Amino acid sequence: MIVCDLRHATRRGYAGVSGNQVANERSALVLARAHAIVNQVYVVSVNASGPHGLGQSLVVDPEGLVRQQAGGNDEVIVDVLDLDAVTRVHRYGTLGLNRMWDQMDAHGPNLSLPMYGGSYRPRPFRP
Repeated sequence: MIVCDLRHATRRGYAGVSGNQVANERSALVLARAHAIVNQVYVVSVNASGPHGLGQSLVVDPEGLVRQQAGGNDEVIVDVLDLDAVTRVHRYGTLGLNRMWDQMDAHGPNLSLPMYGGSYRPRPFRP
């Protein structure tokens, strides 16, 4: 569905990502919501409509709320993304529960990330 490393994109300051849904629309909805929650970003999933695609393009906020969802036919959906919501979720966590970046910062440079050939670099100090 999403073909980039969302966690890396989020750390670089991206507030939203886009991608294509998988072949099953129910699975795609679950995956889009999960990606938004885990990575604390907006997910905008843009898809082809029928007869060659499933449609069901959608916008999901950083806490997994589906803000807009198209049907299976040609349709334009519009949403205004509140980028402050991304900052709020990063600071206080999804539903105020998980502060992923604080948890990673707590491990500091000792957190090994072999996938990237290095280690985690904590964020600059923010008062």
